[in-house]
Amino acid sequence: MLFIQLIHKLALKDPIYLDIGVCHPVIRNNTYLLYENGYKNGILVEPNPDMCSLIKEYRPENVLLNMGACADESQSLRYYLSPQLSYRGHNTFDEKEAKKLGFTDYMDIGVANINEIIETYCKTTPDILDLDTEGMDFELIQALDTRKYRIKMISVETAVCGQKSINQLLEEKGYVHFASTRNNGIYLAKELMVN
Repeated sequence: MLFIQLIHKLALKDPIYLDIGVCHPVIRNNTYLLYENGYKNGILVEPNPDMCSLIKEYRPENVLLNMGACADESQSLRYYLSPQLSYRGHNTFDEKEAKKLGFTDYMDIGVANINEIIETYCKTTPDILDLDTEGMDFELIQALDTRKYRIKMISVETAVCGQKSINQLLEEKGYVHFASTRNNGIYLAKELMVN
């Protein structure tokens, strides 16, 4: 709901959103409400093949990239799989997180640098970036070129990577903490905070 309110407040006509780590396309998904409200200009990045099938079914008008995002120049990464079928959406590329959760099975998944994803698949700089990567959000924000790609709104899963460290990193990149939900921090580009 916050995204919708901010879209209206900022008078964005057809916002472009980049959702990295979509997981389920409807349940507990931060960009689904955008889609349901007619904002179809979304690029969805999801490495989990099972979830990609659901995304194709429920969000056919979005662009789907069956891949992961990374902070470096890797071409593929180990994608650790939850042994619990009901927890399959919480797979991770983060080896430490996988060990902590007891994930031992993995598959190699193609990935691209976050800036390369924006450059290659977004027609212009996205207005909204939503990150939920089960442990890699901090690295991705760190790698994001916020001078070249001045995204207006960023949502980060602070429950995993820690709100204090994300606040500090995004403040250094010219963003202000605007609001928090149970799991996410919402940040706005400082220049939008004049009103």
